[in-house]
Amino acid sequence: MLENSPTANIPRYRFFILLGLILATGLAVRLWIAWHYYGTHDVASWEKIFDYWRDQRSPYDAERRYSYSPIWFWILSFTSRLNVFFNFPPHFAVKLPSILADLLILFVLLKFATSQERSLAERLGISAVFFLNPVSILNTSYHGQFDNIVCLLCLLACYFEGSTRGLRRLYPALLFSLGAAVKHWLFLLAPVFVFRQKNRREILIFLAIAPGFFLLALLPYFLSSDPYVFSNVLTESTVNIRIVPGHWGWPLAINQLLDLFTDLNIRTDPRFAFLSRVNFFLYPACLAMAYYLARKGYDLIDSVIIYLLFFYTFTVFMAPQYTVWILPFAALKRSRFIYLYSVFTGVHLVAFYVWSLLRSGSGNIGDLEALENTMKFFRTFAWLVAAFWLAENLKSGPVAARKV
Repeated sequence: MLENSPTANIPRYRFFILLGLILATGLAVRLWIAWHYYGTHDVASWEKIFDYWRDQRSPYDAERRYSYSPIWFWILSFTSRLNVFFNFPPHFAVKLPSILADLLILFVLLKFATSQERSLAERLGISAVFFLNPVSILNTSYHGQFDNIVCLLCLLACYFEGSTRGLRRLYPALLFSLGAAVKHWLFLLAPVFVFRQKNRREILIFLAIAPGFFLLALLPYFLSSDPYVFSNVLTESTVNIRIVPGHWGWPLAINQLLDLFTDLNIRTDPRFAFLSRVNFFLYPACLAMAYYLARKGYDLIDSVIIYLLFFYTFTVFMAPQYTVWILPFAALKRSRFIYLYSVFTGVHLVAFYVWSLLRSGSGNIGDLEALENTMKFFRTFAWLVAAFWLAENLKSGPVAARKV
């Protein structure tokens, strides 16, 4: 399933040379793309609020697309203060926190691998699979999204899982809470953590802590009667777009397959309206999957991977930036499917970004159609890889957890 094949060890000096090359190459590529390419409409949104701190403005008062807690806004404000000294172009500066997060994920993965007594060669493989991965590179250096900051905090929560000494027992819940506050898609993973708690008391403690940072961060904006914070964060963007499954999922997945062979569009054809209702089984199914993984004895990293693959299979990723969620966790396991996933998803992302760029300008209709077909083709195959990857994991069953 997600086992790592035994690998011959390598001399320590060679390990550090190769690790340095991985680090230098991955960082150089990220910085080069971030500097030379503006990015998506998300980068434009971050640019708008980048200097709001100067006028003590709220991120919700002008940028209607800002649908998160204010933590990302605070990170951008801190970066803007530092940028007073460096004077980087704003489109580059707003990507720097995410690039830094990728670096930190790399070091956490190495710490994880060391604690699991992986060989030096395995540690190099883990580092390369994540840090040289086109999906993680494009997400941070071009798209400008910050999902990898959430992945970093979730990965740390997994690292401290099982701690028994003093306050360290609360680290997983606190780190999960902070990750969910940065971007609240992480609440989707709450059942995976909840069902792993040893008793009802621990379940209640986790459930009490998990939403804490998210609510605390929003509290000042609620108290200031900001007219847009509630609609931006909790209703329009989150509920109507990200939570209500009728907007994506099985109709999109089936439609993508049909697109390869026919012009039938089941998402707009009233004869197939019933398919969107299937999506509402997603959340009960996610709860059942989390419970199953806990009872079968999957370790936490495996559980996160399988749960995310289950979510991907039902939703077809929902948005380009969501494809990066699985990478830090899957890098630790290095299934053969991660390589196929990275190639198909990477090509899909490049096609999507070029298509978006041409569509916003004066792109040739023929070029747009060709790019759209390429985008759909590779997105479909990335989705199929995720589905087969999920099936392989479930078929193989849990692997005995390594020493942590």
